[in-house]
Amino acid sequence: MDISYDYYRIFYYVAKYKSFTGAAEALLNSQPNITRTMKKLEKELGCTLFVRQRHGIALTPEGEKLYAHISAAFAVVTDPFAPNIIKSVYYKYFIIVGTRMFISTGFAT
Repeated sequence: MDISYDYYRIFYYVAKYKSFTGAAEALLNSQPNITRTMKKLEKELGCTLFVRQRHGIALTPEGEKLYAHISAAFAVVTDPFAPNIIKSVYYKYFIIVGTRMFISTGFAT
């Protein structure tokens, strides 16, 4: 399973706005691209995350669980004023870890 950060970022906005179109506008993207990405995420995870409705979407129980985890992670990652938070970005071969003052890089093990 190789799910990128972008899939989770898009999921976060779709769940937050309860709309593929709202997420597309917030992310400056197209609605068909957002829908396609979410279908790929659902396929990778092997479960349905959204119930499509006439006006917007609703999260399934699996979608609610994922949103709880993703929204907590986004709260930490996007808060520039949180004291002493170590923010990590994982790449295929490197891990970059840093706080506001220090950045360290090295090979992932």
